[in-house]
Amino acid sequence: MDKTILDLSRQKIEYADLGNHLVGDPAALLFVSFSGDDEAELAGRLDVVADLWERNGHGYHTLKAVTAAEQTALLKVRKSSLGLLMAAGEGTRRPLAFIEDTAVAPEHLAEYTQRFKEVLDEHRLEAGFYGHCSVGCLHIRPFVDLSDPAQVETMRVVAEKIKNLVREYGGVNSSEHGDGLARSQFNREIFGDELYEAMRRVKGCSTRGTR
Repeated sequence: MDKTILDLSRQKIEYADLGNHLVGDPAALLFVSFSGDDEAELAGRLDVVADLWERNGHGYHTLKAVTAAEQTALLKVRKSSLGLLMAAGEGTRRPLAFIEDTAVAPEHLAEYTQRFKEVLDEHRLEAGFYGHCSVGCLHIRPFVDLSDPAQVETMRVVAEKIKNLVREYGGVNSSEHGDGLARSQFNREIFGDELYEAMRRVKGCSTRGTR
C-alpha cells in the first residue's frame, strides 16, 4: 500500500487512528501476516522477519501488530484502499481499472513495480498502488479524464506498454478479476495461440451449454 493511499486515509476521520501507529512518513507499507495456534511461535517468526528486513536494508521501521486491536487500524485502511481511491476522483477525472490486476512472479515484483511506475511517470499519470506481494499481484488504477481525447489516447499507449512489461516478465494482465473488454484484446499475445484457442473452445462449449 503506497503513500497515495496513506495520504488519502489521513484526510478521513474514520482512519485517523492509523497515524497513532505509524513511525515517520513512510512511502509505502508492506503487510506480512502469520497465522497459527502458538502465539510464542508466531512472535518468534515476526522477530525473524524484522531481523531479515533490517539486515537487508529494507525500509526504516518494522511495526509488530500482535493483537487484533493493534492490527485493526492498519487492516482497516488496507481493506479500504479501493474505496479511498474511488472517493478521491474529482469531476470527470476518475481512477480507472484498465491496467489493474496484473501479476508477475513475486521474485520480479520489486523491479516490475519500479518499471510500472516509470511508465506512469512518463505519461504524468497519478495512481495508488496496492496489491498482494505474495503472489505478485498489483491493483493500480491511474486517474484519467475520459472527457479529454488526449487522455483516452494516453490510456491506450499505457495499456500497451504495461502489456509488454507483463509479457516480458512472463506474467498475466488479469490475475484475480477477469479480463473484461479492456484487456481481453491482449490475451492471444499474452498466452500464445495454442492456449488462447483452447480458451476459446472452452468458452464456446460453456456458452452452448447455457442455451
